[in-house]
Formats: sequence, C-alpha cells, structure tokens
Amino acid sequence: MSDMLRKKNWHVWTLAAIVLVAFFVRIWDINDMLCFKMDQARDAAIIQNAFEQGPGYLPLLGPRAAGTFLRLGPVFYYFQYASAQITQSVEPVVMAYPDILFSILAIPLFFIFLSQMFTRRTSVILSGLFGLSFITVQYGRFAWNPNQTIFWSILFLLCVYKTAILKDRRKAGWWLVGAAASYGVLSQLHFIALLVFPIITLLFWIFYRPSKIKLMFWAGALAVLVVFYTPMMLSETITGFDNMNQFKYALTHKSKEFPLSDKIDQSLKLHGKYYSLFLTSYGNTENRHFVYIFYVMILFASWRGYRLWKETQSKEKRAFLVLIACLFLVFAFFYTKLAFTVLKPRFWLLIIVIPYIILGLFFEWIYRVGHKKRGYVIAGIITLLLFVGNTHAIGYWYWTITNQREGSGNVRDLVLKQNNLVSTEQITNAIDHMASRSSKTGKQVCYDTEGEYKSPYMYIFKLRYPSMPVKRAALAEDTNNACIFFSIKNGGASEEPDLPSSYEKYFHSIQKKQFGVVTVWEMWKDEDGVNKYIESRKQRHAQEKISENKEENLKEDNGDKKPRRKERVFWKDVLSGDYEE
Repeated sequence: MSDMLRKKNWHVWTLAAIVLVAFFVRIWDINDMLCFKMDQARDAAIIQNAFEQGPGYLPLLGPRAAGTFLRLGPVFYYFQYASAQITQSVEPVVMAYPDILFSILAIPLFFIFLSQMFTRRTSVILSGLFGLSFITVQYGRFAWNPNQTIFWSILFLLCVYKTAILKDRRKAGWWLVGAAASYGVLSQLHFIALLVFPIITLLFWIFYRPSKIKLMFWAGALAVLVVFYTPMMLSETITGFDNMNQFKYALTHKSKEFPLSDKIDQSLKLHGKYYSLFLTSYGNTENRHFVYIFYVMILFASWRGYRLWKETQSKEKRAFLVLIACLFLVFAFFYTKLAFTVLKPRFWLLIIVIPYIILGLFFEWIYRVGHKKRGYVIAGIITLLLFVGNTHAIGYWYWTITNQREGSGNVRDLVLKQNNLVSTEQITNAIDHMASRSSKTGKQVCYDTEGEYKSPYMYIFKLRYPSMPVKRAALAEDTNNACIFFSIKNGGASEEPDLPSSYEKYFHSIQKKQFGVVTVWEMWKDEDGVNKYIESRKQRHAQEKISENKEENLKEDNGDKKPRRKERVFWKDVLSGDYEE
C-alpha cells in the first residue's frame, strides 16, 4: 500500500526534493555573503527605526521608483518589519528572509500553475528548471522589492485564471478575493505591475468572464484592495496627493524619444536576451542569435497554441492559452514602448513564466511526435543541458564569490553586476579595522567610498559599534585632529585610493589594508589646500545656481515643473495628526 502511495504521489516527493535543494542553494553562506548595497541599507534603516521605536515609525509609502520622487506602496517594508519582529533582529540578512521565503514558495506555486495546462511530469520538470535557474537563485538571495514579483505575479495569474474556469461560484469568488489580495501586494512592488496586470485581466475576462461570481465576493475583493491601499490613501490625504502628482509627472514627463523602428529592434533584443537568460543563464543584446531563438520560440508557441486550441475541447486549457497570450501581448506592447527603459532584469521577472511555458508546449509536443520514448529522451537531453548550464553558472558564481574573500577572482559578469560583489563579511572586516584605529587614536571615523556603499557601511558600523562616532567624510568641516580619514574601494584591484577626482589631490595615503576585495586606505587631509578649493567651488556653484534657476523658471513657464518632494508620512503622524511638510 505504501509503495502504491509513493508511486501515486511521486510528483509531490520530487517537488519536495526540488524545493529542498533550491532552499539550500539560496541560503548557502547567506549570512556572510549577502549582497547589501545602497537600496538594501536604505530600506534596512527604515525598518531598524521602526523596530527600535515602535510600529508608528513605519512609513505609509514604500521605496522610490528609480530617478523620481514617486514611491511604491509600503507592503515590502511591512514584510521586512515582520521578519525583524519574528527574529528580534535587524541584521542585514534578516531583511532578506521574506525574499528568500517567497523565492522558495514560488516553486510549488509555479507547479500548481503549470498543472492547469501540462501533465505532472512536464510541470515537475519545468518547476525544477525554474527553481534552479541562475536568475531566480540570484534574485532569491538578497532584499529588494522587485525580487518578490515572481511569486506574486504567478499567484495573481493563477487566481485570475481560476475565477474564469471554475463552475463552483463560491470557489471562484474566493479566488477573486485572492486575486485582489495578490494584486494588492504585487502592485506595491513594481509600478509596471500596477499598470499592466489590470489590463491583462480585463483582456482575459473579455474572453472568459467570471460572470457567475456573486456580488458579495466582488465587494469582498474591493474591500481587500481598500485595506491594502489604506496606507497610500492616508498618505495622499495628508500630503495633498503628493505621490499622485509625482505619478502624473513621471508618466507625462518625456525622456529621450526613439524612432519606432529602434524601439522594436531593442525590444526584440531584450526579449531574446531574457527568454534565453531565464532558461539557460546565457543571454545578451549584442548577439543576434538570441533574437533568432526568440523568433523560433514565439513562432512555435503560436503554431502549437493554435493547434491545441483547435484540438482540445477543454475550456480550462483554452483559457490557460488565452491568459498566457494576453500576458505576452500586453507586455510585448508595453516593453516595446519602453524598450530603452526596461533594460534591467527586474522588469522581466514579471513575465518569467512565459519561456518556461513555451518549453512545456515543446516537451508535450515532442512526447507525441517522438512516440513517447524517443520524445522523453529528447526532452530529457534538453532538460539536462539546461540544468547543467544553470547549475554550472550557480556553482561558478559561488566559487568566485568564495575566492573574493582572498582578494581574487571575478564573478561571472551577468546582469546583476555582481562581478564586484562585496559581501557583508568583507564590509564587517573593514569596519572592524576602522573601529580599531579609531579606538587607538581617539578620533572619529570619517570615511569616503562609492555611492552604492556609503549607506551599507554606515548601517553595519552602527549595528556593531552603536556608541562609536562615525560619519561620512565632509570635505569642508573635518580636520585631522577630529577625524581619522579612510578611503574605501569595494571590488576589484586598485593601487591608489578611490576618491572623487575633484579633491583626491587633497588627501594623502598613510597605510593600506586589504579585506578580500575591499581595500581600506588611511588618509591624511591637506587642510590648507581644501580651504582654497572650497572657496573656489562656492563661487562656481553660485554661477551654476543662477543657471539652474533660469532653467527651472523656463520649465515652470512651459507647465513642466517637477513637483516638490514632500516628507514621508509615518503611522505616528496619522495617529497624532502632527505631520509637517
């Protein structure tokens, strides 16, 4: 009986094994080798403040959209705050726990989603490849709001699909509420998700309307959305719709325009790159071969989807095909329009399911035309090649990260730009050295480093040495008597201190220490030279300010003035009514 049960549930055991392996791959050496840069430190500081002073210090809005003052919803911060409360810690790795969790949960969720269309065999194979994809592993190992979009986008698509195909009105209604909840989270993680997924849903519902769902469930779904958006609505009320004004400006303020032909060409390159990257761990926009592979994939998917539509009488499978077609077409339209904006992988995580579904269509087609055994062999070879490609990439990445502890090795240059990854371990070692020198000299630590690492050093320094004074080096204020100066270079080899070219000549190296790929120079400041430089810079800035004011006045006359940024609103401001701009 037990043997029969195991055979019947083989997919459950196999999936459990995949999840277990994927979990260990994601948490390998995570405490010391965590990626912790500017965005991560910025978010961690907000959570630390709320953790120490109470939930009233949680903000009503989330992280900023790149290059604007527009802010997402706060749900990402609330997940991190929950993690901090559960573990009673604000260590950097704690902030990554929600991302690790949802990265793992995405694997069985993807299996459930795929099972709506494919056999258990195909769904397990695709889920395994998905769970051990180089990209999903990388984005499952550090804290960043786009990382969770994989899980929530799949959950949203599954919920929307279920609302249309279930005959049980009550069950369909609960899936509708689930769609509202998953969208409430997803839309607060990425602005493109906020805009695009409702369009996909409405387009899908044109073909498969969830018309049998009772009104009470529609009301419940609306209520769920209201709950999720309450912090944002409160913020808008208090700030006079500041975020809405920032949103309007971001939509209407035109960046550099490109000809349609250039956008289409760029969009095709990006599609080719990321479809291949998700499946194989290889992809770039310079090699046209990836575009040709994309052409083949889309032509095959279109042909095979049409054939399945004609062959099957299953409403469920037809609806699945329509949903994926809507997903592809809507994103293809938007990503062509935004082809020179959506360059980074965080934008493409929203449609990571598509290349795997195309692969699933191929597998189930080859099973048929290959007379099962031959088809299984072909599918097995392809699966093995994809598995080897991704696991080799993961293994090589971890191997080179380990080498960097000794100050050597280059991480495979991929889209996350972690070829100069500086982990929390190396940052901590550098901080311990600076703290030791501060204690011996009795001077305050004043440091300078690359922009993306300024905040991480400050955050970790304050965690380890809360009572020790530390600050970023200020060119005008700090003196040699008050500060012990450090210049920090993160990643790569460098024989000279890495200071801004405008004032590097005013600092002189005393000694150098190496911690993996982190180099720390102790510096001496030429105070007379700095004072002269500051005076000349003041005069230059005065002239630049006049020019900037003229430009801003011209923009205002043309109705193109950028909205003034207002301060964040916190829950304590809502409860006390003491918010001041």
